[in-house]
Amino acid sequence: SSALFAKEDLVRCTVQISDTEIGQSLSESITILNTLPVAGDISITDPVTLADIIYCEASSSDIDEDNLIHEYIWYVNGAAITHTNSFLNASSSFFNLNADDEVYCTATPFDGSEYGTTLTSPITTLLPAEISVNGSISFHGYPVGGIDIVADTYPITTAHSSDADGTYNLSVPTLSGAILSLDIHNETLPSSLVLDIDNGDIQIQDFDILTSTFPLAPDQYESDNGYVDPYNFADSMQSSTIVVDEALQYRTLYPPGDEDWIAVDLVENTSYTFFTTLLYHSNDTTLFLYDAQGTQLAYNDNFLGNSSLIQDFIAPSTGTYFLKVDTYETQDLAFYLLGAMQTIDDDGDTIPLYFDCDDQSSAIEPFASEIYSDNIDQDCDGIDLIDPSNLDSVEAMGSGYAVSISEMKSHIGEHIYRSVSGAYSLHSGQDIDLFSVEIPAKSKALVQVDLHGSTHTIGLDLLSSSNTLLQSTTSQDDLYIENNSSIAQLYYIYTRNDIDEIPVNYNIFWFDFGTDNDLDGYYSMDWNAIRDQNDADPSVY
Repeated sequence: SSALFAKEDLVRCTVQISDTEIGQSLSESITILNTLPVAGDISITDPVTLADIIYCEASSSDIDEDNLIHEYIWYVNGAAITHTNSFLNASSSFFNLNADDEVYCTATPFDGSEYGTTLTSPITTLLPAEISVNGSISFHGYPVGGIDIVADTYPITTAHSSDADGTYNLSVPTLSGAILSLDIHNETLPSSLVLDIDNGDIQIQDFDILTSTFPLAPDQYESDNGYVDPYNFADSMQSSTIVVDEALQYRTLYPPGDEDWIAVDLVENTSYTFFTTLLYHSNDTTLFLYDAQGTQLAYNDNFLGNSSLIQDFIAPSTGTYFLKVDTYETQDLAFYLLGAMQTIDDDGDTIPLYFDCDDQSSAIEPFASEIYSDNIDQDCDGIDLIDPSNLDSVEAMGSGYAVSISEMKSHIGEHIYRSVSGAYSLHSGQDIDLFSVEIPAKSKALVQVDLHGSTHTIGLDLLSSSNTLLQSTTSQDDLYIENNSSIAQLYYIYTRNDIDEIPVNYNIFWFDFGTDNDLDGYYSMDWNAIRDQNDADPSVY
């Protein structure tokens, strides 16, 4: 058996010849020779980039149990290079490697005296160290500038979307699995804000919206804090710019008391529309327009909720004008989208293009009356209402069926782009619907109903999860729920039609007003006058 021998053993066989007497003996010997190592497997790092180390890993065996080594040769595009290690640093300038170079290695086992069969690895094609991720950001089809796109790779990379067309371009390490985040501070639904990646066929990316409730830093347009000398208005102006009919601009009003001043060039006798939108539900902006001498020409506070709209402004002369965006409350914070467009109202319904979901029909606009079940959304709220005297889709679930209320992530106006799924009806004076809402720990929520323009009133009853009546109110008032416990709480809300007893359509949803972790009675996302900007210290509110 070969197991009895080792390399370099001297094996002697002796034969003794005898009949009745011992005669001559014969002897022969051999030395056990070395057995060649047996080549096994070889692999090479794949995929690999110019920023990586490429490993060549070989395995072989030897029946003699010698300590094997492998001798390596590296090849780039078929030519051997001067390198004999088992790994190769692709980023080293010594090798002068480039993207798309084809690299492979060979490994020959050696047992100290003889070589085995040479192994050859597969070919790996070098990828670039970084990949360019580019595309555009849009909100309901309109490009948005001024948004930071952040990749979570190291080092952290950031790009800004263009004010011209919402495009961006940033580089991330190839094969990093980078997650792209949009650094905006309101909690708009991700489906509303679109991150388009042009080269998604190279890498599939994901994105998050980073929510921090209210601005924590000035926007990229600072400093645009207005004029210094009222008698030298335009020449002493500190302002940023916006170009008519280019991208919307994502902006913040920070720190408290900040004003944004924006220069815009207009043409004589041309009609323009300026607006702010995408406000958080406890933010409110005001919008002013001035000429170069500092004379106020236009003003607007609320349009479709907390948005502001200066509409159909006809420039009296060609030149530079100045927009001022401020918060309604002194020392407040806010974030918003700013738009500047030539007025387009093709259907003549007085609703500018941005806020009109169908600018080819004057019968379709946010203030229109809904026609039941005609497969047309006349009032731009995303719903074709049923006749309120008919049963809605939840009636078949039974009287005890509780529908979960959707949370509204941002306040985008009373109608436009609300996109609340479903609509309900109180079809008679005796009809009652049941809803459930889960409020996070130490949080405050506002529950509202949207009656789709109806002037009628319905009742609301708030119950605990144990069906204890906590509050009764109507659709004319706001229903606030405060959960001061350390765990999330489930609440029930009954809507009832025993006030006007007239069939009515409605939606119901809730807004988050933040937390009161220090239990001082003030919440982190409330209106400015009662907002707690230090929710960890009960002495600060």
